[in-house]
Amino acid sequence: MSDLELECTLTIEGDKAADDFEREGGKIVRRSQANVVHAVKALGLQFTESDDDNPFGEITASRPDGTRFSADDDEAVKKLWLEIERQFGFRPAWTFFRMVFTDYAERMAKAG
Repeated sequence: MSDLELECTLTIEGDKAADDFEREGGKIVRRSQANVVHAVKALGLQFTESDDDNPFGEITASRPDGTRFSADDDEAVKKLWLEIERQFGFRPAWTFFRMVFTDYAERMAKAG
């Protein structure tokens, strides 16, 4: 197993909701929509649609600390992608993560 594979399959004991991920052979499944959504939820992100108070674009992601970013901002979403690896010990492929994140953000913003 390469260092990268090992890094992507770590289980971080005692971290946020680490036991709630879909697993195969004890490892968090990287290509799982449910796991991406679970990680985003565990980080406490909230999504809102554009209005007069929303300068970030169509959908804004808000963190529990009050910081916000556009769900369309690739650089901000890449930081989130890497944060999920640090916090939860798995990193899905970027394209897959981006697709699932965008879909989830859109659904949650519309649900309001």
